[in-house]
Amino acid sequence: MVRRDPPRRRPLLFSKPLVAAISGAAAGLLVEALYCDVRSSTPEAKLTAAFSRRGLIGEYGITWLLPRLVGRSRAMDILLSSRVILGEEALQLGLVDRVVAPELLFD
Repeated sequence: MVRRDPPRRRPLLFSKPLVAAISGAAAGLLVEALYCDVRSSTPEAKLTAAFSRRGLIGEYGITWLLPRLVGRSRAMDILLSSRVILGEEALQLGLVDRVVAPELLFD
């Protein structure tokens, strides 16, 4: 019998670390970056969870994952406001682990 995991659960099952390098916009499917074990961004990176701006609920596991990364209150702010968060603020909120200059992002 073949084991079929839901697609959104697969990143949690990888045996090797997943690394995200965010240099532009992480919008809509921000959760893809949040599933990564280590997240780096540039100061100009833009992160947003735009679900509420479109009248939708948070999908793809972001409502489960985001509070575990940044805390409930911050997660509610991010999800309900749909505001754009730049790299430095993302670091302060705990969305990314470090902010580096664009030329150093992939080092």
